[in-house]
Amino acid sequence: MWLIACCLLPDASWAVGTIEIQTEDKGVEILVDGTSIGLVADAGTLTKDVSAGQHKVEARKSGFRSAVQDVTVPENDIRLVKFASFVPPVKVGQQGESTTEVAPARLGNLMIRTIPVECRITVEGLNIPEKDSEKRMTDWFIKDIPIGIRQVTIVPLRTGSSVRFDAEIFEGEESQYRVDLRDRTVQDLAKQERERRMEAAKAAALAAEQEQRKVSEAKRIEQSRIEFETGYEAYLKAVRSNDFPLQERVRMWKALCTRWQVDPGGGTELRWNTDRVVIRSNELPDTGPGAVGNAYFAENFENCPDGRLPPEWLIVYNGQGNQEQGVRTANGNHYLRLVGKVNWSSVVRKEFVVPMLPRIVFSARARSLNGTSLIAVGDGRKCVCCSLLDLGIRDNGWHAVSATVDFKGNSASFSVDGKQVRRDVLTTQDPNAEWTVWGNKPAIVVGAPWNKEGQANFEFQIDDIRIFGQ
Repeated sequence: MWLIACCLLPDASWAVGTIEIQTEDKGVEILVDGTSIGLVADAGTLTKDVSAGQHKVEARKSGFRSAVQDVTVPENDIRLVKFASFVPPVKVGQQGESTTEVAPARLGNLMIRTIPVECRITVEGLNIPEKDSEKRMTDWFIKDIPIGIRQVTIVPLRTGSSVRFDAEIFEGEESQYRVDLRDRTVQDLAKQERERRMEAAKAAALAAEQEQRKVSEAKRIEQSRIEFETGYEAYLKAVRSNDFPLQERVRMWKALCTRWQVDPGGGTELRWNTDRVVIRSNELPDTGPGAVGNAYFAENFENCPDGRLPPEWLIVYNGQGNQEQGVRTANGNHYLRLVGKVNWSSVVRKEFVVPMLPRIVFSARARSLNGTSLIAVGDGRKCVCCSLLDLGIRDNGWHAVSATVDFKGNSASFSVDGKQVRRDVLTTQDPNAEWTVWGNKPAIVVGAPWNKEGQANFEFQIDDIRIFGQ
C-alpha cells in the first residue's frame, strides 16, 4: 500500500477536520473538490486538513477511469478514505479432462559375467539393494535401465582385484560384459553382434536409397520417353503435310536432334532405345560414287534378324500374301531378299520423315534371279524408276548399281560397276503407281515386280544401300 502525506492548511477561521487517503496503486493522482493535492508515490500515508463537512475525493490513474468518493469530514477528527487497485483481478477457469502425458522411458538391460563368480557389483546411479549386489551365480543382470553410459564397480568377495569400467546401455538391447578379476580385463560380449546389426542396418539403408534412386531414374527415363514420343509425333504429323515449308521441317529436325543430343546429319529418323534417343541410320562409311559428306541414309541389314524386314520398311505389294520379304545371311553377309511367286510381285518401301536433298547419289549392290527387279527413288513429288534389265544386267550375279538424281534439274543417270549406262528424266511421283505404291513421301522402293516367262519363283536381292548428298 502506498501512502503520501500532504497538508493544505485552510483558513484559521474555518472548522477543520482531516482526510487520510490510501491507495493500493502507486502513481495515482488525488483531487479534493477538483483540486489536485499530488501523486501517490513511495512516501506512505497522505493526510490533508480540510474544512469540516462534505467533500468530493477523486483518484486518477492514466489509462483507467477515475474513482470518486463523497465523504463527510468531522470537525477536529480524521476521515480515512481508501481506493482499491485500478487493475481488476482476472477470472480464471478450466474445463475438460485432465491428463498427464509421461514420455516413454528409453530402457535397456545389463548382464555381467565374472571370473571368479562371487563378487559385489555396484552400478552408478542405480540404488541396488546390498543383498542383490552380491553375485553368486554365473550371470548377474539388471533389466530396464535408462540408456546411457554408467560406471560399474566390481569387488571380488574372495580372490582377485577390483575392476571399474564404463558400461553402455542401448535402448531395447542387452549389454553383455565378461570381466576377469584375475587380470582385470573386460570384454564386451555384445559388441560384435551390435556392430553386425549396425552394418546390416547401414546396408539396408543403402539398398533402400539405391532402390529409390533406381525408381527415380526409371521415372525420369519414362518422362523423357513420353516427352520424346509426344514431340516426335508432332514433328511427324507436321512434316507429313504437303504444304509444310521445307525450311520449317529442317528447323524442327535440328531442334529435335539438339534436344536429344544426336547429330542431325547422322541419319534420317529418331527412335527411343531403352533409355535414350538414337538416330537411324548411318551404319556405312561415307564412300561411294559421287559421295560428298556423310551418308544421308545407309542400311546394310547387319542388325536385322533373318526372315524379317528392317524397322520402318513397309510391304507395299504382296500379291495374295504368299510372297517372301526378309533378311537372309550367306557366307556371313546379310542382305534383303524379296521373292515373288507365280504372277504375284514382292515390293517394299522405305519412307523418310525428312526431305530428300535436291541432288543425291543412290548406291547399292543388287542382283536379280528369274525376273525383273525394280529400284526407284523419289522425293515425294518427282521420282525415277529403273529395272536391272533396263541397266543391262541379265546374269544372276551381284553388281554395284548407282544413280545420281537431280530433283531440281529433273534428271537422273545410272551406273553399273562404275560405268554410266543410262540417263532418265524424272517423272511425277504417282501415289497409285501399280508396282511402287509410292504415297506422297520421300522414299526408296525396291522389289521383284514380275517374272521372266515360265518362271514360277523370281526374286530380287539388295545390300549396302546408301544415299549421299551432293
